[in-house]
Amino acid sequence: MFRELPVNGLTDNAQYMIGECFFSQKKYAPAIEAFDELILNYPESDKLAASHWKKALALIELKKNDEAAAVLKILIQKYPLDDEARSAQDKLKELQGIKK
Repeated sequence: MFRELPVNGLTDNAQYMIGECFFSQKKYAPAIEAFDELILNYPESDKLAASHWKKALALIELKKNDEAAAVLKILIQKYPLDDEARSAQDKLKELQGIKK
């Protein structure tokens, strides 16, 4: 869907912002695609945890809670020390119906 950008130190940030823009416009399916592009194409990005988090939130908005839960579990497993992982744990409990 998206044109491939030249790789430099900011390309992953630009890809993340594309996802953020779609998300803020409530265009959740394209947001998910944009976050997936970052996750798949920039394995060293400092935006990976944030991309997983926003992807999960977009999936929740689309009522795809099982997929969102899977993404949250990946986030918690791969990036346990990131702030997004703490938020993901809370959101996962919420999705599973467990009170905080």
